[in-house]
Amino acid sequence: WCHIRHWNYRPLLGGPLPPWLAVSRNPLLMLNAIVLLSCLGCGLGAYFLARRLGIGVVGALVAGVIFAFSPPRFFRIGQLHLATVQWIPFCLAFLHTYASGGKLRHLLAASFFFWLQALSGGQSGLYLLLASGGLLSYLLLLGRFRPCGSVPRDMVLAGVFTVVLNTPFLLPYFQVQKDVGLRRSLQETEEWSPNGVSFLAAPTHAQKTILSAVPGLRRNVLGEARSYLFPGFLTLILAAAAFRRRRSPPETPPADEGSPVAWPVAVTDTLLVLQGSVALCLQAAGGIRLEVAGVTVSAANGGRAAIAFAVLLGLRFVLAPKSPFAFAPTLRRSIAFLQQELDARMGVEVGFYAFLAAVSLRASLGPRFGLYAWLYRLMPGFDFIRVPSRLTLLTLLGLAVLAGLGTDRLAGAVRGSVRRVGALLLLTLLILEFAAFPLDAP
Repeated sequence: WCHIRHWNYRPLLGGPLPPWLAVSRNPLLMLNAIVLLSCLGCGLGAYFLARRLGIGVVGALVAGVIFAFSPPRFFRIGQLHLATVQWIPFCLAFLHTYASGGKLRHLLAASFFFWLQALSGGQSGLYLLLASGGLLSYLLLLGRFRPCGSVPRDMVLAGVFTVVLNTPFLLPYFQVQKDVGLRRSLQETEEWSPNGVSFLAAPTHAQKTILSAVPGLRRNVLGEARSYLFPGFLTLILAAAAFRRRRSPPETPPADEGSPVAWPVAVTDTLLVLQGSVALCLQAAGGIRLEVAGVTVSAANGGRAAIAFAVLLGLRFVLAPKSPFAFAPTLRRSIAFLQQELDARMGVEVGFYAFLAAVSLRASLGPRFGLYAWLYRLMPGFDFIRVPSRLTLLTLLGLAVLAGLGTDRLAGAVRGSVRRVGALLLLTLLILEFAAFPLDAP
């Protein structure tokens, strides 16, 4: 490998040299440069996102250090497509800006950063698609999606922009999948799922010292872990501080019950919800087969249930096109309660990152725990992924944002020079906790 710079790259690559190699003609140097720049990019991206969410400078710096150097991301330096996830926080930050009164240019900026992330790695692009779709749905559900301008026009233009940018690079993936049969099965992903000790494992000096306090624990954890997924004690403590209630939520106002719903409409709405749930569960579970009292009930997928759902939906509009949904008052009360709880603790926008951390962590456990299998069957592209634990990249971003907010809460109790010294000490402790040298990365 030391002499690879003397090779002729054009026959290997089948075309012009990539820009990085054209500069130095040394792929090892360029690989190291890109990996190190990804640390800077991830730190800046998390800082930018935290500041956009209203987190102070100290908290944003903490978020940046965590996302740049915490083991679940930093110790993927041997996997270039997973180390270079620096565009994810930039894309999410511009989506926040667009949703809170932004314009078309902010949505196009988010699409541009999505393109950069997809170019950096197909899997990380898929993770960003999951996170950005979840963010827009979350803000829309909680009534915080208020762009300036025409939303349908913006979505169409941004969609066209995204498709035009990504299609030339997406087509080869599908061509390889077709020609080679590149498809990860759920059984294969189960074999690559993390084990329990992976969530305690980190090759840092601090974690090795703490694990050594219990006889045999260090050997069992570091020797049997399939991944380094422990984000750090300080990360978890600071993230937990973000959940502290700032004030008591106001009393939930009584929901407007509206006019009574006729019983045919109520029955149709109930069947509509049940049928939609059945269709979704069948599709996510990959079908069902039950034998009850000698009778076999089976369904290969949710196709027929989806057709029945569409028929009920059409019947609903025929029965009462202007009648309110029967469960609308209950839904409004639930959303209002969630809004008030989030406002009393961390704010609605930051609250998304608590959900992102929880959902991605659950999915990273693998098919046995359900959610990953659902995503595999419902979301195109998940059959390219072999290692579920890589979803913890989203978990770490969520924890970084929460830790930044938690730092702000703790720093709010002090002022002046004490606050500056405390901030410097905290950042130093974070870096010391993440320290692991020399790097075991042949």
